[in-house]
Amino acid sequence: MGFFANWFKSKAKPADPPAGPPVEPPAAASQNAESAASAPAQQQADALIAEGNALEDAGDIQAAIGKYEQALAAAPGYWRALLNLGIAFDAEGNVRQAVPMLRQAHALHPQSHITCYNLGRALAKTGDYAPAIELLQTALRLKPDFFEAHIVLADAYEENQLPNEALRQLNQALALRPGHTGALRNKAILLKDEHPDEAEAIYEEIIDQAPDLLTGYAQLLLARGESERAFEFHKRAFESNSGAESLGALLMSMCYTASVSGADLLPWHRKINAFLDKTGSIGAIGAKDNELHEKIRLGFISPDFRRHPVAYFAEPLFENIDKEKFDIFMYFSHEKKDDLTERFRALAPHWREIIDLNARSAARQIREDGIDILIDLAGHTAGNRRDVLALKPAPIQATWLGYIGTTGIDEVDFRIVDETSDPPGMTENQHSETLIRLPLTQWCYKPQPNTPAVSPLPALANGCITFGSFNQCAKLSDPCLQMWARLMQQVPGSRIQFMAIAEGKARERIAALLGQHGIERQRITFHKRVPWTQYFNSYAQVDIALDSWPYTGGTTTCDTLLMGVPVITLAGTRSVARSGASLLTALGHPEWIAQTPDQFVQIGVQLASDLPALERLRASLREQFMASPIADAAGFARRFENAMMQMCDLRTVIS
Repeated sequence: MGFFANWFKSKAKPADPPAGPPVEPPAAASQNAESAASAPAQQQADALIAEGNALEDAGDIQAAIGKYEQALAAAPGYWRALLNLGIAFDAEGNVRQAVPMLRQAHALHPQSHITCYNLGRALAKTGDYAPAIELLQTALRLKPDFFEAHIVLADAYEENQLPNEALRQLNQALALRPGHTGALRNKAILLKDEHPDEAEAIYEEIIDQAPDLLTGYAQLLLARGESERAFEFHKRAFESNSGAESLGALLMSMCYTASVSGADLLPWHRKINAFLDKTGSIGAIGAKDNELHEKIRLGFISPDFRRHPVAYFAEPLFENIDKEKFDIFMYFSHEKKDDLTERFRALAPHWREIIDLNARSAARQIREDGIDILIDLAGHTAGNRRDVLALKPAPIQATWLGYIGTTGIDEVDFRIVDETSDPPGMTENQHSETLIRLPLTQWCYKPQPNTPAVSPLPALANGCITFGSFNQCAKLSDPCLQMWARLMQQVPGSRIQFMAIAEGKARERIAALLGQHGIERQRITFHKRVPWTQYFNSYAQVDIALDSWPYTGGTTTCDTLLMGVPVITLAGTRSVARSGASLLTALGHPEWIAQTPDQFVQIGVQLASDLPALERLRASLREQFMASPIADAAGFARRFENAMMQMCDLRTVIS
């Protein structure tokens, strides 16, 4: 939700009239605060600050910083110079450089709502929420009608997992400025997961007021499975507000949209190059002519070294890769950290946090580290660093895991896949990268500690087959649900359970679509998103799992198989539509892979018709899974290492 909050800056400009007693400190404190510089020095500094403000308003942040630095040199310790310099550093994207300046300004003027607000806002951006919240609360005590502080405080509360407090602040902001588009936008974002219907009503109220709102509305539609409508809104958003962010959201939506063909993918993805700044590429001069290090320096750049599906597949690789042959560098690009982040940090001989670095600074760090191969784990997903990849900081660049498709970025040389996800001759024309196919599988799954035991087959107690869906609602396209309804028609008395489906229109859509194909509402059970332990326990209620389409499952498929539940998948002709096929092939159960919807139904009917066989399968499937290449972390690491050497051998071909 922080995007709108980051628009707000509040300055103490020399030309501003005093804002009353709350802004200025008491006389004694003011005397101490200003004592570091004489009145003429302050006047000179004020003039320089005014020039800097004008430059900043004109968009020339670098020139403004120069003026503020001159002001600080003219009047050392002057709080206005410190404040403006800190705000400018923040505007430039160097928030950690801004914080010390803003701390000094606040120390000199602790009873100013302006210094409290700006320091609190900067600390919130660094993830230091507790002091940020305290400072923003102080700003509001000093100036209760401070609209911007309500917005930023709401953002800090939301990031600190306090949604009710965040909503209260947004409502107070809207009481000050009823109908304010930005505040309503933030409220819609806050509500969209748990109260999507309320969020939709807000979007429909404000959707015509600003083109950037189209993307948010499209994401809400996608979250409840209306992928075709979402895709159309994403296209409208891109057409009205062309840029990397709107295009990235459009590219992500293509993964979920059944009407998108393989031929559509590459032309759309290549458009991203027009929105990436490649000026003065860090690695452009001589990078590909350099000899690689004898011990290959392997860099991984990701926002997901934390509790995220990508992390569960990446961690076993890092635990098993040969650190005598490869020197591992991790470049972490997310502000949130957790216990899994600490595990990654412990596994990394070289750990870098680049969340606060702009593209050139991050690329320069990678270049200085001498990375031979840089592997992107995000693609076009949230928190990606496309901007860094476009500067080509490493002579070899590849993408793997996080985004199941091409990046379209000219500077990314390879995509790491396997022979089932991307069979030779099927998907090459969907990629700007050269495909590197890992033997057996591109997946390496590590079960989480305390995963519950496999339960008995529920059909034995229920007297009927229960199908289950564990993928997010966005993946449940209309053709997918229609195919499932056909299967349920062929299995009399069968039921279906949906996990992680929000109440309201998302459930209504699914029930209505299944109902159109003869599946009564009483045969359908919905569950909201639940904590990890409840999620795994829910497998005890399901006999056969149905994979989504066209965006098939990855993490959820592994979870499901580990819990003894077979998965039926429909293999498409795009990479994203073949993850399920890839996993089931590696597991040794290609008979659960359908090539057509009719075959999907046939496989489901066959599995459901033999309960003794289904019971035996449930009892043995975890053991099969753990013995498969998917869970063989050491073997996967060796195959991955070989792929790295293959890319080194091929680099002269792509140069």
